[in-house]
This record gives sequence, C-alpha cells and structure tokens, in this order.
Amino acid sequence: MDRQNFNEWLPGCPLPSDSDWQRSETLVKKIRERICRQERIPFSEYMQLALYTPELGYYTGQSVRFDEQGDFTTAPNISPVFGACLARQCQQVLQKLGSGRILELGAGNGQMAVDILTRLEQEGMLPQAYQILECSPMLRVAQQETLQSKLPHVMSRVEWLDSLPSRFEGVIVANEFLDALPVERLRWTGQRWLRSLVSMDENENLVEEFFTVEDASLGQAVEHVFAERQSDLCEGYTTEMCPLAAEWASQLSGCLHQGLILLLDYGYPRSEYYHPQRTNGTLTCFYRHRRHDNPLIIPGLQDISCHVDFTRLVEVAVEEGVDLSGFNTQAAFLMACGLGEWMEKQGQAEDIRRRITRNDAVDRLLAPGEMGELVKVIGFQKGIEEPMLGFGLQDMSYRL
Repeated sequence: MDRQNFNEWLPGCPLPSDSDWQRSETLVKKIRERICRQERIPFSEYMQLALYTPELGYYTGQSVRFDEQGDFTTAPNISPVFGACLARQCQQVLQKLGSGRILELGAGNGQMAVDILTRLEQEGMLPQAYQILECSPMLRVAQQETLQSKLPHVMSRVEWLDSLPSRFEGVIVANEFLDALPVERLRWTGQRWLRSLVSMDENENLVEEFFTVEDASLGQAVEHVFAERQSDLCEGYTTEMCPLAAEWASQLSGCLHQGLILLLDYGYPRSEYYHPQRTNGTLTCFYRHRRHDNPLIIPGLQDISCHVDFTRLVEVAVEEGVDLSGFNTQAAFLMACGLGEWMEKQGQAEDIRRRITRNDAVDRLLAPGEMGELVKVIGFQKGIEEPMLGFGLQDMSYRL
C-alpha cells in the first residue's frame, strides 16, 4: 500500500509521519525478502515480524503508546484503581507466603507496576522484588523512566528479566499480554481446514492466501478443538488459534513453585470463541484508536491482536500441576478486590470536578460494552489452599 491510497483503508485517519512511513517501508522490504526466500510465510510468522522485528516492529520500534495519543488505551492508563485492585490480590498471596516476588509480563509503559507498588507500600507489603519480563528495549526504557520518576525510592526492588525464572514464588501477572502473541489464521471450506499464508501479488503487495494445513502439530490442535464442531460451521468460516499462548501457560505453570498466576485479557471460553456465528474470528487491528481488520497494511505502525481461548489455557496449565483459582469478568474481579472501597476513600479527598473525571474513568473499566465484560481474568494457584479474593463475588469457571 502506498500513501496515496492510505485513506481508502482508514478514512479520515491522519497520515503516518514521513519517518514512520519510512520505517514501515523498511519493515515491508524485510518481509518481502523473507517471502522471496520461502515463497509464502505462515500468517503467524508475518505477525511476529510485524510486531516484534527489532527496531521496526510495532512493539519493538517507536510507535506503541498506551494512551489517548497512541493507538489504544490499556486499563492501567485509564485509572490507578486498576493497579490498586490488583495489588489487593497480590497482597493476599504475599501475606499467605510470608514474602515473595511479583513478576509482570509485558509491562507496557510501567504504569501498572507503579500503581501496584504504590498500594503495596501503603499496606506495608512491598514484595522482595518486582520483576518485569519485557522483550522490547524501547518499552524497557519507558518503564524505567516511569518508575524512576514516580517511585525512585523503590527502584532497588525492580528487576528486568530476559527469560522466565526456573522457580518462582509469589504472583505472576499479565495484562493484555497473550492477545499480542502471533496466531495462526484458519479457514473452513466445508470439507477441510486451510491455513493462512502471506505472499505477494504481481505488484509486490502483501496478500493473504489459504492452503491445506500441512503442519502436523497445528493439524492435531485443530482436530482437538473442532472434532465435534465442524458440522455446525459455514463454508468460509475463519478463525484463529494461538499455540504460543498455550506454551506460555505451560511455562508459567511449570515455573510456579508456590503462588498465583493472574492473566487478564480479551477473550472467551472455547464454546464462545469458536461459536458458529463468529464467522470472521477475533483478529483486530488498531491505528490511532481506529479499529479495522486488515493486518497487512502499515506493518510496524499498527497493533494486531486476537482474543484468547481461555479453555485452552486451563487445559495446559492444569497438566503442569496448578489449580484453577477462578475465571471472571474484569468488572467482577475489580469489585471483589475492593474497587468500591477505593472509590469511596478517594472521593472523600476530591472536589466535584476530579470526582466526575475519576468516575468516568472507572466506568470504562466496568462498563459491560467496554472492558468490564470483554476483558476476562483467570487465575491459577499452587501451594495455597485458600480461595483467591478476586473470584469471591462470582466465578464463571463452569463456562470453561
């Protein structure tokens, strides 16, 4: 795609800057080179390149922001109550263990870490260490700057990791981490499944094509999920599958010796994720807060994400010896972790204008049509018998 027809895809959207456009074109050139060597590449490989190519990918370049000036907004950047409520859940685990660490996966701009540590410090329950596993050098810098500017006195407790620890005690938390992992795109013909591959047309534009699934492990995964569902699917039914999400769930469960894994993300139980009426899957692209469904334009400048199959996470995590703590909506989880109490306490010290602004932000976290019900929370625990605070108001595990 060239700049002249950019607004055909995203009407009314501001054009990328010259430097951003050049960076995207550089990434496109690398993708074309990869395609030339292989003729076609799996969509998962394309998504990996678009999001994580060093210095050029969306999460590893200079584009990503998590606020109103970026492409999308995450919960920690809407209101500090989000991190404060997560801290309450962390506090329960740390108190039960007597000590422990917190490990955050993909910490964004560092705001959630600030809010969790602020609340825990107020409660006299700072962890032994707050560890961050982050693949993006650019985001690591942003996280360091945020923490240094807002909590300089706790920086000695903050560590950045390059890989998961082999043994972990404490709380592992990930907010909107799994939905950014590369996925396989699949299409049902009415008789067999096809896999999405990315190639080029005669004008060297990136195009998506579908071919018979030849990867044995992917074929087995598809058979596992759809063995009893294929008869209900229409011809052309398109969806996604994320083997990497399952791998992460397995690895996190394997390294947890004692404590809690807490995963928050957009997603559904399997019966809803692969519902026959969800004919176009869940793949979504974001650019300047505009949603669309074309992942092949402006690679490196737009986010590409897919919802999570939470049933699959349970299957692999339980195999590693952890117990399911619960499954909930974000709204119910935050309320169970004291959101109402936090609101009342904050309201006593604010004027009317600030209270209205704060209430509007909290509404976005709780609203059924926004994050309140679209984002789900799942927990896995090991070595702790008592129920987790965040699943005390309701537990939707029966839907998994």
